Formats: sequence, C-alpha cells, structure tokens
Amino acid sequence: MKPNKHQMENVEHCVWHLATAGYLVIPFIASDDIEHTRGRFLATARGFPEFQNVETRVQFVAGGFSALGNPASFHNPFVREMRQKAFATHRQLFANSGLNGHALFDRMMLRPAGKSPTKESWHRDVTPGLPAEDTMYGGWVNFDSLPQYFSCVPKSHNDAKNNAAGFAKIKSVAQLNRCKRHKTVVEIPAGHMIVFHQNLIHEVIAKTLDRHQYRLFTPFRTTPGTDLLPCCTYDNVICDQGVPLIPSGQRPTIWPHANWNYPLQRPGLETFSAHFKDVVCHQKQLQTDLSVPPMRIVAQKMDSLRKLNLPMYPDYTDAERAIFVPTAL
Repeated sequence: MKPNKHQMENVEHCVWHLATAGYLVIPFIASDDIEHTRGRFLATARGFPEFQNVETRVQFVAGGFSALGNPASFHNPFVREMRQKAFATHRQLFANSGLNGHALFDRMMLRPAGKSPTKESWHRDVTPGLPAEDTMYGGWVNFDSLPQYFSCVPKSHNDAKNNAAGFAKIKSVAQLNRCKRHKTVVEIPAGHMIVFHQNLIHEVIAKTLDRHQYRLFTPFRTTPGTDLLPCCTYDNVICDQGVPLIPSGQRPTIWPHANWNYPLQRPGLETFSAHFKDVVCHQKQLQTDLSVPPMRIVAQKMDSLRKLNLPMYPDYTDAERAIFVPTAL
C-alpha cells in the first residue's frame, strides 16, 4: 500500500527534523499493545538457553547499563521481529534519499529497578572506519509504559568531523560550555523510537528509577556504496548465532571488569553466575593469590549458541538476513 499525501508530508517533516536537529522521535508500538509487547520481551529473556533459575528474575547482565550480552539476546524471535520492524521504519524515513542502507546488530536492554548506569560525560559515538560519505544513526525503542529520556546538544551533528573514533569525549572548554548552554533532554514516550545522528553530542544520564526499563537499540547506516564495515560482517554470527560486534566495534560483555578486579564485588559476581548454566561458566582463579579457592564465574564474553551446544533458534530467513546488507532504500 502506498502512503497517502498526509503520510508523505509527515515523513518529509520527520526527515527535515532529523537532518536539522540531529534527532527524531516517532511512534513505534501502538499504545494498546505496549504492555503485551513488554511481556513478550521479559518472557523471551527468561527463556534464554544460557540461563537457569530465572523464573522471577529481571537482571540478566551485570553492571548498571544493563545491555544484554549473551548470544540468545541477539537471535531470539522477539528481537528479530522488532529489528525487522525498526528496519522498515528506517527504510520509510530514507526512502527518497537515493542511498543504500542497512541495519546493524545491537543489544536488548533490561535495566532492573534500582539500577543506574554510570554517568558518561559529553561525547560522540563514532564508528571506526566509517567512510566520510556514510551516516550512522543510533537510537532505541522504548518498551516501557512511561517515557525514557535522551540528553543531547541539538545540531551538534553538523560540526566539522575530526579523526576521533569510538567513544569520543568532548574535552575543550568551549565545547563543554556549549553543552551546558544548549543541553536538551528529549522525551521518548512509551512505545516510541528515537533516531539520532551517531555523532550528535550526548551524555548518559545516571538516574536510578523505581521501575524496570526496557529497550532495544536500533542502529542504522546509510551509504552510497555497498561495502560492509568490519563490524558488520555477520555471516558467521548469524549462522552460529553468536555475539556480534556492536557499532562501536566492541564485543558485548556479561559483566564489567570491576566485578572481578575489586575483591568486595567478587562474591556478588559469583552469586550472579549461579543463574547461568555450567556450560557458560568456568572456575576462575585469583592469580595474585593461588591459595584462594577458584570461583564458579560466568564467562565475561560468551561463545555462540552453536559452539556452546545450546538450543538454537530457527535459521534466519532470507528476508531477515537481507536487512544487514546495504540495499537501495
């Protein structure tokens, strides 16, 4: 079905706002379907094959940020369905761009009530090796019943590019003063999706809430070419249902280094590991004191479901694979 005139005008306004302000918030899930969808999210997580004894659990990864890093979190039917839906949304936005585009893998996030991410200073996210003519977009879907928030400096995506890559902190006094003056906290209502230029200056807000938070991160790349970036070569990841690199070029983890490096945190890590099956755990020895008995700890970075010999999800269809390859929008 072709979009009508009103829909086309709305899309054109959305594209204009994204290009001008650097971000865009759009509806994604119907209001009367949010609760059901969130229930599917949680039920999916509790059914991951790497876990055990999680019938009432909401914490599936250690650390305050709470973005999942186990292989099943990237390949289950729920996340694949939502990723297809996000791709269709992006495709509609950029339909008249004359460019190619594709989705990238990124994480599900379930942040338990009382957990808070570590505050991150003002920064840009810059994908390593991204060609100058390409554009990378970040964003996520809010599955909560209440709004989530994104703190940014509108229009900062138009700044001249430099050689920064990865997590590029804002360091100059002039730029930091600009952040203070022009900081904008963007509301993402329940069931909505935010799309933003990856190099838009933004920060992570460290705020503890009394409710769980649910997200799916939905990166997208537009390009005039057809080449894949090194972080986007997903054939083996899809075939073996493994853990992909995220757009920053990093491999997701199950727990932060501090959980093992700080003695007071090790018992908590051992307790957390009890919710994982033996096949994804090992006996970790404290190298500085071999008299201390080893602890049963879940692997910080997990192998694929195939290599772990855990139940796999259905094979990807051609349509599911196609969204990861640059194709005409």
